[in-house]
Amino acid sequence: MRIYRAHRFAQPSSKSRGQADPRLDTFALLLIMVDLFLLGLFAWKEARVEAAGSSPSRLILYMSLLSAIPSVVGLSLAWFMRGKAYLFALPLLFASVMTFPGLQYGFATIAAKHVLPYAQMEYATRRTYTVGKAPVTLHVYPGSRDAVAPLVHILQDPNSPDRTAAVMDVGVIGPPAAEAVPYLSQIMRNRDRGVSYLASQSLVKIGGAGIDALIQALSADEDRVRLVAIVALQNAGPAGRPAIPELEKRWSKEDPAIRSQIDIAISNLRRTRNAL
Repeated sequence: MRIYRAHRFAQPSSKSRGQADPRLDTFALLLIMVDLFLLGLFAWKEARVEAAGSSPSRLILYMSLLSAIPSVVGLSLAWFMRGKAYLFALPLLFASVMTFPGLQYGFATIAAKHVLPYAQMEYATRRTYTVGKAPVTLHVYPGSRDAVAPLVHILQDPNSPDRTAAVMDVGVIGPPAAEAVPYLSQIMRNRDRGVSYLASQSLVKIGGAGIDALIQALSADEDRVRLVAIVALQNAGPAGRPAIPELEKRWSKEDPAIRSQIDIAISNLRRTRNAL
């Protein structure tokens, strides 16, 4: 019983009917899979290059050399299989042409347009930090739990050049970065107003334990720490409503400049409560 049939370049002669070797069809299928893999790899790398705004010249050369051998082998095999009852002869011809050096760039560019949004997302979320003495690449996005531990390690090092970036990125992660709250609370007391403000904003984005840390900061001895916490609570939304009693309690104890900020915070938090 003949299993392999169908696609042909030409009608097989009576002499060629018995010459179809199933092993060649299997090898042709493997070559098709290799060609499609290389084309997909090239399309993804091309999308990443475009997302990064880099030149694709080196990539084109590298992928052309990588795909040359399977493409030439595939074209040779497709030529040998012509006119015989091979199932994968014609698909092999098309796949080998698509990955032939020079033509593959055109096909990969078309495919890259469909994966470009994912490449842009991957590129936008990628960060490179120095953890200890080794560079570490992380993907930072809302909910990225895998990035929390390395970022917390950086927050604990006051001499790390990446500490400010880590302060912002734990805020991007949001609630899953609750482990960073004690360190952000400590950084918020930093005399550098810029870093202190960023830490307070990240506490707001983390919510929960982050809001609790801001409420505790309202009782700090330093005016600047209390002010940073008050300003952060102004934009805390519904999650910041538990801070209203403490803000009202602090109002009479503060000077007029801080009182005005407390008024704004209470007004904003009550507005979010009424909106619900």
